[in-house]
Amino acid sequence: MNKKQNKTIIITYLELLRKQINEDPSLKYVLLRLNKPGDVDELNDLLQQPNTINYIFMNYHQEKSMTDDNKDKWSLCITGFKYGRQKDSPRKLGLLAYKSEYLINFKTMVFYDSNNINKYDYTADGKKAVIQYIKASIDNYLRNSTNYNSTVNYIKPEVKSKKVKSKK
Repeated sequence: MNKKQNKTIIITYLELLRKQINEDPSLKYVLLRLNKPGDVDELNDLLQQPNTINYIFMNYHQEKSMTDDNKDKWSLCITGFKYGRQKDSPRKLGLLAYKSEYLINFKTMVFYDSNNINKYDYTADGKKAVIQYIKASIDNYLRNSTNYNSTVNYIKPEVKSKKVKSKK
């Protein structure tokens, strides 16, 4: 994929995240929900690309937050999580948004948090260094995907409970 295609696809995922934010105005944070495993893999691959990281860095930062339909400001994060139910499930990358006024300690690994970065604080070389640092952190995180048995970064999919009939 070329840069233009990547930009179009990441914009689509960001719009989906915005739509999910607007579903319930009382939410404090939203982890982008994707229905198809192929979408999870596509977003994971996309968020590893320096041009995607650069796009997010340049468009979502302290001075320019994501906003919902009520004009509330949301911080945007590139985050890591375990994808699956087993401790040796692979690590993936996703998008997380939270209301800017709430500082929440997430169990997920956050590589980029628009609430903590301002693109205007960096020179052109500084911006490149930030993107390289984020990319290196992501690469290190994904490379160690099955050697990490901790509940940190472990997001369990919903398990449908079975109703047990009681005998009388």
